[in-house]
Amino acid sequence: MTLIEFANVSKVYQLGERHTTLRQAIASTFRGQAALQSFWALNDVSFRVEPGEALGIIGHNGAGKSTALKLLAGITKPTHGRITISGRTAALIELGAGFHPELSGRENIYLNASFMGLSNKQVNRLMPEIVAFAGLERFIEVPMKRYSSGMYIRLAFAVATHAQADILLIDELLSVGDAAFQQKCMDKMTELKHNGATIVFVSHNLWAVESFCDRALLLRSGVVEAQGELHHVINQYRQYERSDLLADQDALAKDVANTATGEPESPVQFNGVAVMNPHGQPIQNLNGADAFLVQLNLMSQEHLKDARLLVRLRRADGVACCTVGNYDSETYALPRGESTAQVQIGPLNLLPDIYRIEAHVVDRRRPIIYASSSSQSLRINGDIHEDEGIFSAPHEWQNIESISHAGLIPPA
Repeated sequence: MTLIEFANVSKVYQLGERHTTLRQAIASTFRGQAALQSFWALNDVSFRVEPGEALGIIGHNGAGKSTALKLLAGITKPTHGRITISGRTAALIELGAGFHPELSGRENIYLNASFMGLSNKQVNRLMPEIVAFAGLERFIEVPMKRYSSGMYIRLAFAVATHAQADILLIDELLSVGDAAFQQKCMDKMTELKHNGATIVFVSHNLWAVESFCDRALLLRSGVVEAQGELHHVINQYRQYERSDLLADQDALAKDVANTATGEPESPVQFNGVAVMNPHGQPIQNLNGADAFLVQLNLMSQEHLKDARLLVRLRRADGVACCTVGNYDSETYALPRGESTAQVQIGPLNLLPDIYRIEAHVVDRRRPIIYASSSSQSLRINGDIHEDEGIFSAPHEWQNIESISHAGLIPPA
């Protein structure tokens, strides 16, 4: 039996000023208040969660992740579509939700647990475990208005995970606690999952999603972009992350160029930076072990006798992978008029990711940059992984052999 079903769910918010009286409407008219605009936080989203399953919801800020969780928790209602939930739900969504700042931590445990359907008798039995898990024994009688954000989240998580609910909804709030408590939370969620709990987990921590969840749902601007097998969905999200980073970097570079004033006009301009295969054919995709050519098309207003060309390969997250320059050239002269220069790079055994070529014309004697440009994005084929370095190092494992005969390991 499916525990959670999101069926063609949409949620729209009206942005702007709302009027509840005729006086407000007339005053707004004289102020020239703009009409309300519709913002679709979710648009025709569908997914299911089976008993005992952990679903990770991922996506950029504003993608609709928290809206989906609020709809599941019943905090807000969908504009269109149907949501079906079978079982008691515990939610950890907004910092401080379900707590009263004037009440003590202990009183708030009773208050928060009552929202989740627990009786005072049940809370009495669970109280020692909740307080111990949160690590707030010294502060449990203190009003919660004295608590830090970390203390809030520790108590909220402790209550939610001890509420014996069938369904647990967890938002990104886990990032508030310290590293030790985050690991404690992950261990607790894993325990609950092994005991049959169904969990919906929203997080930017892809490692946590990948190690804890069974499936993933990728939201992008309120729309389901992908869902299903973890590896596939997370890799697609990483592809989007890299593409968005490149787009942001390009936009920033254009803004800087458009707003620059008072600078002397450079004698050199780039007419283009092209990436090609060794046969001279333009490419945007290649394998990590392939060599490639970079062609610089230049226009110089004058003959520059000390010009140096630099080509840098940069990963989409900003990491500079390598830089090559014509350091060994016998002449650094850049002729007047149009010219081209080519350099072959690799093979570098690059790991799959999105890259870009940056090109610069600099003075080899003085700290002067005459011109800079960049290529379109260059994709190294394969699945993108995080924290695995820049290149795949050639390596060879030797056979594992027992060394007990050498006396280093005593025989059994």
